[in-house]
Amino acid sequence: MPSHSDQMKPVEFTLFEKAQLKMVPNKLKILLPLMAVVVVANAVTVAADYVRPPPRKNLQFPWDPKPSSQPQQVHVSLAGDKHIRVTWITSKSSSPSLVEYGTSPGKYTSRSHGETTSYSYLFYTSGTIHHTVIGPLEHNTVYYYKCGGRGPEFSLKTPPSEFPITLAVAGDLGQTGWTKSTLDHIDLCQYDLHLLPGDLSYADYIQSRWDTFGELVEPLASARPWMVTQGNHEKENIPFIKDGFESYNARWKMPHEESGSMSNLYYSFEVAGAHVVMLGSYTDYDVNSEQYNWLKADLSTVDRKKTPWLLALFHVPWYNSNYAHQGEGDDMMEAMEPLLHAAGVDLVFSGHVHAYERTKRVYNGKSNPCGAVHVTIGDGGNKEGLAQKYKEPSPEWSVFREASFGHGELKIVNSSHAFWSWHRNDDDEPVKSDEVWITSLITSDCLHQRVQLTMADNGSVNDDTTNQNSEIIKTEAAPIDELSREIQETLSVSQRHKFWETQPVGQFKDLRDTSLPEGPIEPPTPLSEVKQEPYNLPNLYEWVTCDMSSEETCLEVYNLLSNNYVEDDENMFRFNYSKQFLQWALHPPGYFKTWHIGVRVKSSKKLVAFITGIPAKIRVQNEIITMAEVNFLCVHKKLRSKRLAPVMIKEVTRRVHLENIWQAAYTAGVVLPTPITSCQYWHRSLNPKKLIDVGFSRLGPRMTMSRTMKLYKLPDSPLTPGFRKMELRDVPSVTRLLKAYLLEFIVAPDFDEMDVEHWIVPKEGVVDSFVVESQETHEVTDFCSFYSLPSSILGHPNHSNLKAAYSYYNVATKTPLIQLMNDALIVAKQMDFDVFNALDVMHNEGFLKELKYGPGDGKLHYYLYNYRIKSMLRSSELGLVLL
Repeated sequence: MPSHSDQMKPVEFTLFEKAQLKMVPNKLKILLPLMAVVVVANAVTVAADYVRPPPRKNLQFPWDPKPSSQPQQVHVSLAGDKHIRVTWITSKSSSPSLVEYGTSPGKYTSRSHGETTSYSYLFYTSGTIHHTVIGPLEHNTVYYYKCGGRGPEFSLKTPPSEFPITLAVAGDLGQTGWTKSTLDHIDLCQYDLHLLPGDLSYADYIQSRWDTFGELVEPLASARPWMVTQGNHEKENIPFIKDGFESYNARWKMPHEESGSMSNLYYSFEVAGAHVVMLGSYTDYDVNSEQYNWLKADLSTVDRKKTPWLLALFHVPWYNSNYAHQGEGDDMMEAMEPLLHAAGVDLVFSGHVHAYERTKRVYNGKSNPCGAVHVTIGDGGNKEGLAQKYKEPSPEWSVFREASFGHGELKIVNSSHAFWSWHRNDDDEPVKSDEVWITSLITSDCLHQRVQLTMADNGSVNDDTTNQNSEIIKTEAAPIDELSREIQETLSVSQRHKFWETQPVGQFKDLRDTSLPEGPIEPPTPLSEVKQEPYNLPNLYEWVTCDMSSEETCLEVYNLLSNNYVEDDENMFRFNYSKQFLQWALHPPGYFKTWHIGVRVKSSKKLVAFITGIPAKIRVQNEIITMAEVNFLCVHKKLRSKRLAPVMIKEVTRRVHLENIWQAAYTAGVVLPTPITSCQYWHRSLNPKKLIDVGFSRLGPRMTMSRTMKLYKLPDSPLTPGFRKMELRDVPSVTRLLKAYLLEFIVAPDFDEMDVEHWIVPKEGVVDSFVVESQETHEVTDFCSFYSLPSSILGHPNHSNLKAAYSYYNVATKTPLIQLMNDALIVAKQMDFDVFNALDVMHNEGFLKELKYGPGDGKLHYYLYNYRIKSMLRSSELGLVLL
C-alpha cells in the first residue's frame, strides 16, 4: 500500500539548498491499516509497561550580555482579527517600541509603534517590556520583522483563515532538559499556533526565571503565536507580601481587551474556524464574578456556523484520576461547567497535574455524548517531576492516562473532524502514544437540545462505547448508512500488540536473542488439522467471497476503500482504486478467488469489511518460499469496535493454510512486532503549480512560482537513445534483467516470465514500463517502471484529480540509474502525472536527492508472517515492492 506517512503525521518536502525551497506539509495523508488494523479493547489505557527515563536537571543559562537596546525574549500572540502583538524586552528604556515588517527578508514595507511597561518586585526591576500590534496581516503568510530598529531579523507565520489548522498544546513547561525536548518536538510538528494552559516559566517569585524562560522559548514563540493562560506558578506568592500576577500580566499580554474582558487572566479569540476560551483558575469564577459574567456573554456570541469548533483552556483540571491535585478544580467546575456544556464546548485542555490524561465526552461527572472531551496535559517538562500515582480502578470516563513528559497536537481538519495526538518524549524522539479522531458537536443533535444554560444530565454512554467509540451500531432493521456519527479512536501501542503477541511473528522481546534460528517460526500444520469452517463473525454479519472480475463488486470495494481505508488529514484527497487497478493487484498468475474476502451486513448486504491475499514466490536469503502477500485490510470506520480486524486476519490465514502456504508478507504504517525493515517515501513534483494550487504543497517564503517551476522543469523528451515503451516481446529480456538484479537483495520476489507479463508489461491507467534497447545490438539493457494510483481532489473549484506515479522496479546495467530515472520522470510528466513517488528501497537512494525528490516524514514497515530474520535489514537491502 503506498503511503507518505505513519500514524498520520504530515508529509513534507525538504529544503533543496541551491533553490532555497521548502515545501511544507503535503496534504495527502494515508492511513496504512493492512494487517496492522487495531484490536479494540474496552479498558482504560495506561502504559504500565513503559519504563520512564530519569528526571532531567534545570537548564543552565550562561551570562550572555547584549547591547542595551537589542530586543530580547521576543514572542508573538494574536491581537484580534488579522493582527499580531509582538512583545520583546530591552535593557534600555529609550529604545523605540517600533516593529518594521514585510513579506520579504530585509524589505520592510510597514511599521507600527506600540507601548512599553515595566515592573519591580522585591529587589528585581524588569527591563523595558515592549508591546506592539502589527497589521492588518494576510492569513497563512510569512512576515519578516525587526524590533526596535535594530537586532536580528525574525520571521513569523500567521495562522490560516480556514481549516485545516494545527494547534500545538503543552502545559507546565518549566525550564528543564525535558522542557527543551518538548520544545524541540513541537518545532517539528509544523503547527500554526501554540496553546499553553498555564505554568509557563515556573518563576514563582524568582523574577530572573522569567528572563531565562523568554530566552528559551524565543525561537518558537517569535515564529508562531503563543496563546497562554496563567497557572499557579505564574503567581507571586510570598507570605506578608501582596500576591498577584504582576510579572505574567506585564510580559504576556493576551487579547483580553479585544475580547471584551476586563482582565488579562481570561479572554477569548478566534482562529480559522475555532473559538477558543482561555479561563483563569486563580481569579474569581463563581456565578457572581466578573469572569463568570464575561464567559456567559462571550459564549452567547459564538456563531457555530462561523466557528464550528469550541475549545476551552484553564490550568486546574476538572476531570482527574491522578492523586495529584485531586479535587482542586471542583469549585470552578461546579460554577462554570454548565456554561461550557450549554454552549457545546468540544474540547477542554488543562495542566497542573504533571501527567497526561484524556477522557470520553463527559459532563457532570459522567460520560455524556453531549459533553466535552477533557485533556490534562501538564507534562511539558516541569522541574517538580511527574505525578505517577493514579486512582484505581480508573473512572469509567477515563480513556488514556500516563505519567510521562510530552506535548499534544490538535489538527482540525474541517468543520466536523479533528485529529488529536499526544506525543511522549522518549529517547529524544516524539513518540505518538495516544491518538483519536474527534467529531464536533455541531454534527450531533446535542446543540439543538439546549434551550437554557443549565440542563439535566443526559446520562452516561453505554459501556460498549468506551475508548471514545461513541457511534452506535444499529440492528438489522437499520442499514449501515444510517449509523450514528463516528468518533474513531485508535488504541495505544501496547494494546495493539496484544493480538500480534498471539501470532507467529518476531517479537520485540526476542530482538537480541541470537540463539533463535532464522526461518519458519512454527512448522506447517497437517492440512487435515487446519480449521475447515470459517471463523465466527458477530451475528449481524456474514462472510462473502468477492468476485473482483465483477464490475459491481469492484465498485463496492472501491467505495469501501475510498471512504475507510486511506484518508488525508484534511479531507482534501481520496484514493481512486479503479477496477483495472484492483484486478491488476488481485489477479496475478495462480491467484485464489477465495482469498478475496469480504464481510457483509446480513440484512442490507452492504460490504463493510475487506481483506485479500495473493500468492507470491519470495526469496529470503537463498531460500525461495511460496508466501501470501496480504493487503487491503479495511473495516468500515463505524464498525471498528466490533473487533472484525483480528477475525479477518485469522480467516485469511486459515484460507492461505488450506493451500499449504505458511508464510506471508505485508506492510503497515505503524510499528508492530516486528519489522524486517522500515522504508521512507520520497516525492518529486512534476506539476508544482497544480500541487500548490490544490494545497498538496505550498511555496516556501523565499520562493516564487516562476522559480519553483524552473526548479522542477524537465526536458521535453527522454534523453537516453533507445528509450521506448516496453512491449510483450520484451518479457524474456526484462525477466532476465530483473532476476539478476533482485539477487542483490536479501528479501526479494522471484519473478518468472508469467509474473513479469502480469506485473510489468504496460496496462493503461495502471502500470507503465519502459526499456532501453541498444541501437547496435537491439538488446534490452535497462528498464524502469511505475504504477499509477490517482486521487480525487475534494471540493476544489478548478481541479478534480491528482495523478500520482509510484516507482516500481527499475534495472540499470548500461544506462546510469540517474539518467534512466530522469527519463522516467520525463515520460511521467508527458503523461500528465502531477507527482512521482518512490521508496528508498533497492538502489533508489542513488537517484532520489539528485533528481530533487523530497522525503516524507513517515515510514512504511515491512513484515514477514511466520518467518524470523535475525537482524533488521537496511531499506537498501530490500528488493520487494508491495502495493
